[in-house]
Amino acid sequence: MYTRKQYLNKECTYRQYYGQFVNAGTKARVLAGIGLEALKKSTDPHFNDIPLNDWPNSDIGWDRLVPKCPGSAGFAKAGDYYTLAGGICLLKEAARQVLEQ
Repeated sequence: MYTRKQYLNKECTYRQYYGQFVNAGTKARVLAGIGLEALKKSTDPHFNDIPLNDWPNSDIGWDRLVPKCPGSAGFAKAGDYYTLAGGICLLKEAARQVLEQ
């Protein structure tokens, strides 16, 4: 397991660090909350063209998916805290993995 310290010291990549927390539940949450079509339509390599939170105009948004996200328990084991920003990183890595399948 990569630790937060290793990530900050550039001993592992963003994808290696956040990817270790992605599981089938994380991917399912992204598919249910964002949708495969929105992921495929995204033209930004960081999915920044999918809103963080577009409430009340939309039910999609990365912020809405962060609470109780599958995979979040792994953060503590890596010496990290599960925050809104970290949760979004986790979800976006899961989105990348979904598209690569």
